[in-house]
Amino acid sequence: MRTNSEVAWVEDVEKSAAASSRTRTARRFVRLVRLQVRFIRPLECQRELRLLPWPGDRGTLAAFSSARVLFSSRPCWSIFFNTLLLLTRGCSTHNRAQGSCRRGRCAPTNGSAPSGERPRTSVSSRPLTAPIRAPLQHSASTGEKLVRYGQNMSSGWCRMGSRRSITMRRVHLPAVYSKLAAFDALVAAGLGSEPRHLSKHQLETYLALTRGNATVVFNTAITGDGKSLAGLLPMLKRQGSDCNVMAMYPTNELIRDQCRAVEAMRVEWQLNFPIREVNSLTLDRAVSEAPEGTRGDALLRLLQNGDLILSNPDVFHYIMQMFYTRKGTGGDAPDKVLGRFADLFVQMTFDEFHVFETPQVVSVINALLFLMERGGPRRYLFLSATPDPLMQNYLARAGFATTIIPGCYHHGENPGAGWRLILRAADLHIAKGKAEEWVMANAEGVLLPFFRTHVPGAKGAIIVNSVATALRLTAQLRQFFRDHNFPLTVEPNTGLTGPEGRERSYQADLLVATSTVDVGVDFRINFLIFESRDCGSFLQRLGRLGRHDDFTRPDGVTVPFDTFVAYALVPDFVFERLFEGRPGEPPLLSAVEAVDRERFNEAIRAAFPQPTDFRNYARRWGLLQSAAVIYELNDKLIRDSYTGTRERLAKRYQETFGGSINYQFKRMREEFQGEAKAIFHEARSFRGGSPWQAVAVDETQQGRNRLVIYDLRQLLANYHASLIEWDEFAAEAARWGEDTRRFERADPIACLRLHALLPQRRPLSIAINDDLGGWDPTRFDTVTVLKGLEVEADFDDQNALNRKVRRRPFVSLVTLHRPSDLQRRLYLPWPFPIERLVGNDGIEGSVAFAREALLLETALHERGLTSKGAGAIIV
Repeated sequence: MRTNSEVAWVEDVEKSAAASSRTRTARRFVRLVRLQVRFIRPLECQRELRLLPWPGDRGTLAAFSSARVLFSSRPCWSIFFNTLLLLTRGCSTHNRAQGSCRRGRCAPTNGSAPSGERPRTSVSSRPLTAPIRAPLQHSASTGEKLVRYGQNMSSGWCRMGSRRSITMRRVHLPAVYSKLAAFDALVAAGLGSEPRHLSKHQLETYLALTRGNATVVFNTAITGDGKSLAGLLPMLKRQGSDCNVMAMYPTNELIRDQCRAVEAMRVEWQLNFPIREVNSLTLDRAVSEAPEGTRGDALLRLLQNGDLILSNPDVFHYIMQMFYTRKGTGGDAPDKVLGRFADLFVQMTFDEFHVFETPQVVSVINALLFLMERGGPRRYLFLSATPDPLMQNYLARAGFATTIIPGCYHHGENPGAGWRLILRAADLHIAKGKAEEWVMANAEGVLLPFFRTHVPGAKGAIIVNSVATALRLTAQLRQFFRDHNFPLTVEPNTGLTGPEGRERSYQADLLVATSTVDVGVDFRINFLIFESRDCGSFLQRLGRLGRHDDFTRPDGVTVPFDTFVAYALVPDFVFERLFEGRPGEPPLLSAVEAVDRERFNEAIRAAFPQPTDFRNYARRWGLLQSAAVIYELNDKLIRDSYTGTRERLAKRYQETFGGSINYQFKRMREEFQGEAKAIFHEARSFRGGSPWQAVAVDETQQGRNRLVIYDLRQLLANYHASLIEWDEFAAEAARWGEDTRRFERADPIACLRLHALLPQRRPLSIAINDDLGGWDPTRFDTVTVLKGLEVEADFDDQNALNRKVRRRPFVSLVTLHRPSDLQRRLYLPWPFPIERLVGNDGIEGSVAFAREALLLETALHERGLTSKGAGAIIV
């Protein structure tokens, strides 16, 4: 039941409104309070809302003398902001002329009722002081948290009826079993004596890579079904120089995880073959061991000394773009590294490639086209549960023979012999909200009971969207468990966490992470909370749960899991699409439903909006990479060796991507000179540049973990920080034995010292030292190089920092549309960073940087959206 203080607060508001005015606006506000106050849980928040009547005949409540609301749960925000909205605008969907809502949810003013419902009383005829009775209830059948509206509240102005406020729904995901290959088929393939019985899809992948006709193989088995092993089978079975494999993973964390898995595999299979990790850190070490050579020489040594190379697609891309050579007079032949690299491997594997977007797809297709013409590896394997349709289209246009190998699954009870359990049954609770608020609001009701009930067989993870959120949650949860005298270890795993910290996080009772653990990292948990803004990250994060029956504690004791539980936090509209359905359509899921993973995954993909695929990016920007390759092959040192190859390759590029190579040569000569050459370099990069990178000494960390490279804007928004000089940072690096070269390669815009994490994010915006109103219209909606930008934040050293920022050229795109309008109208993927930009004349627009600038220009042109119709906003 509602507490006396809550009832008194509502009555206070009603009396204030009645005393000041009986106008329609006043009544709207009281109705709003009645409806919204039911979303506040007792003891969860405190509030004080003071109202003063507007002087004059209208006597509305449009003016607030003060409004102070201490929020601890998200629904409380709706009281404040919806109140302001209604007092100034009324219901944005209400058709005043007809007295009905355009959404079809308002009660007719004549008292008639929709078909099948009882008549509803007109709002204006309802007494303002009607009693409020809205006890919080729990459904015994579904476990949902419900709010029942009291007497007369069913005739709401936007029809509420006995509508239930659902905060969470539960879905049961049955266990998943993968079909094993028939033993006779394994024997016929020469795999009958191997240490583990292979799955059907693993055998089919092995046969496709060793005996099939397809050049490109896609394995689409679901998460946890051994796709990585499938890709390694040819090398495990046939060791030697004729089966060298280069396996590429999107993150260095996943490279390390796969290295541990392969080491265990070598022991299991009783094999001995050299493994090499190749990334920027190992390459730095190789260069320091032989300082007389070049970076390209060090890279070749690493690549030539391993049967299995574990790397990332970035290294592969820069080899194919001929970056690892000395330029200028006395430089290397452009193909010095590329020419040898193309002959080293018979198979290249791209793991978790679905996490990449159109620019990376175009980069890899560019590379494959060159290797096809050059005569490179015989097979390319892509391990992805959801192959990119755009990539398959490019492969078909390029003439690659492809094959797709799916997994074969049973959902539910154990079907018996011939099947292997790969994912354990789990209860998934889907809720509206964001992780930081939801976790702390439910720590006592969800986290604490789970760990108290299931310890020692409880181990969990929380995966959030930002580093700052993860760090704040880590601190809050540590304090929470201390306050409850519960000895639970909580550790972060983010982009700012060093290797030692990551290892600690995997041993902790509760890991709080960001996207660093999204992709493929295999950690053992039975409790998961995650937030997601797109279907890809939703399915990736859910895939971390249920992969193992047990975990091993730091003391070596193995503890079994007895249950698996997940909580997924999604936007409101996704929740509604899943459980209420779109207008005229049934819901995608039902509460307390047992739904197999494949159907569940399809429902998730349907619930989240499908972002744009930037289809024209390849023609506009991707073909620049193609032109750059042909330009390098025309170097005088190797020109004769590639006679004929250049022409055939240009034809392949044009047939695959469309457009003209000669036009790209013209752009290289005319558009990308001087400072504008930075745009050309941006187009040639793999993941895009990071013009806002800063290096920092993080005083909240220990040892070498104190040295970080991160986005300046994120650091300023989330930390108490001060500006330092490079010499001070370099001295700190030397103190911990760190090579400063990797920090120098980041080309940092500034050096900071981070003192403490802010309790909440600090507002930050970008300004330009120019009048946007004086710009020529052709400067908008096109990629350009900007100078004179400034960061506006509550930062002590802001003036000194902005002196550095103003000098930095940024590859940018400026448009007069609002960031939110761009996200909505262009269907941009999440996250797609677009900043608010304000000129000296107060005109407001939006700006995107680096790779996002190129993508945004592509999307604007595809939609025909220009700043001409945006209308300048003066602030």
